Amino acid sequence: MTSPTPDSLVAEASQQFSQGEMQHAADLLDQALHQAPNHLYALYNRAQIHLLQQELDEAESVFIRTLEEEPTFTPAAIGLTKAFIGHKSFDRALDALLQLEPHLTPEQLVEYHYLAGICHAGEREWDGALIAFEHYARLRPDSLDPQLCLYRAHENLGNHTEALACLEKIADRDPTQSAVWVTLLQGLLEQKQTARVLHHCRRMTEANADRIELHNLAVRVCVESGQYAHAYLLCRKAIEQHPEFDRTQYIALARTEVLA
Repeated sequence: MTSPTPDSLVAEASQQFSQGEMQHAADLLDQALHQAPNHLYALYNRAQIHLLQQELDEAESVFIRTLEEEPTFTPAAIGLTKAFIGHKSFDRALDALLQLEPHLTPEQLVEYHYLAGICHAGEREWDGALIAFEHYARLRPDSLDPQLCLYRAHENLGNHTEALACLEKIADRDPTQSAVWVTLLQGLLEQKQTARVLHHCRRMTEANADRIELHNLAVRVCVESGQYAHAYLLCRKAIEQHPEFDRTQYIALARTEVLA
């Protein structure tokens, strides 16, 4: 029987990988590389599996071998950048990205700007991170992740108003994000943005009628901002939807203010 060729082994490895059989795919790629040590796609795919398995030293080594075979093979250069980032070698990762830039396709620019932002953030260079994440956001205007990245950069630069604006965009697009609501409402409280606090409390509870923890959050925030009447109304609404709602403290405080 004829032995499988390196190309057929790589093809079978790709199929196994797509089916979630990562270790089987790795074994097939090792067989391919035993027959053809410089096979470009066997090298690249094997490096990718190392990266996914957090075997960073091995990933870095095999990505470098891949680029020695084809220096302008941008997927391998992006993979090498991720391995450097995994090692927290942000300066090496950024150097790799800068060498990569002239060879990028338009589709690869998205990941390029994202990784550049991560590198700058890792080096605490928040101005550079902000610029990179702004490019990332322009290329992915409907995605939530760029807004999270921009929030982090703005927050570290002390741009608290801009940071909260990023969270508001996320909440507008996906009102189910509990962690975003907590951070957004707390930030608005600190800035004494009462009208926006009330607006977002209403939106949050309307979009999450079945989530008692967000009703609790809305009531607590209204109480903390001194909006007792709104807290009382939110309690009444929550009680109608959730008989188990923990309302004693809030209702007592709200009633005292509303009925005084």
